[in-house]
Amino acid sequence: MELKRTVEALVEPIAVSLGLELVQVECVRTPGRWIVRIFVDRPEGGITLGECASVSREVGRSIEAENAIESAYTLEVSSPGINRPLTRLGHFARYRGSRVSVTMRGAVGGRRHFTGTLEDVTAEGITVALEGEERAVLRFGEIAEAHLVVDPWEGHRGGHDRSHPSA
Repeated sequence: MELKRTVEALVEPIAVSLGLELVQVECVRTPGRWIVRIFVDRPEGGITLGECASVSREVGRSIEAENAIESAYTLEVSSPGINRPLTRLGHFARYRGSRVSVTMRGAVGGRRHFTGTLEDVTAEGITVALEGEERAVLRFGEIAEAHLVVDPWEGHRGGHDRSHPSA
């Protein structure tokens, strides 16, 4: 956990200087090396491969200059993808009204997994509208993982576009 915080502290100012936001850092120990995954995005509009490369170069220099990782490591920088993780209060607030999946550290009302519409966001937690009239109020400190649930085919189902007659 300490390595993750160290990397986050190095990445955050680099991302901001490039007009990007740090979404998430993952540090995974494998035999003989660390894998450091950094997910960055542009608050509006996505990120390019060139921007990922720029972040990678700058973060790599910073890690080396600070000797932040004392063993071998692999650095991966990418977009968070379509089902992006929600890791900060601002992420949840930005995606209010979107479909989300949330896994809790422990059971809340007899369950750990919740999928529904992100209805409300406060400093303490979120409210997710589940099927029917059910609502789940989930505290931030108890959330293990949360991400958007995006259906890339939404709006493209249901047959042919009948507004244009075929020739």
